[in-house]
Amino acid sequence: MERDLREWLAKVQEMGQLKTVEGADWDLEIGAVTQLILQEKDIDITRHTWSSPLDLTIRKPTNAFFNSRAIIDACRPYDWIDEFPKAIEYSPELFQRVRGRWKELFQEITNE
Repeated sequence: MERDLREWLAKVQEMGQLKTVEGADWDLEIGAVTQLILQEKDIDITRHTWSSPLDLTIRKPTNAFFNSRAIIDACRPYDWIDEFPKAIEYSPELFQRVRGRWKELFQEITNE
């Protein structure tokens, strides 16, 4: 059994089952998800959901491949889409100016 999420992700990656989204910024993406969800109605847990032998969260040996999953609806609510705040955008030029000013903060992102 894995001790933490990093260990689990490493095993999933070794199995070729991890999909990577290139160009995504963790801080921006997780921030958007946390701002878009209403926890009491936008998170569902499905229990006893069918899985497979590839599922690292299932203790082996077993023939019972079931687990639980969280479904998070982080979409803009359609019933008030016209009132929903606009997404914050910045131009590539502004990003380059900010990155140039605080280059040491962006080293991890740019691998410089």
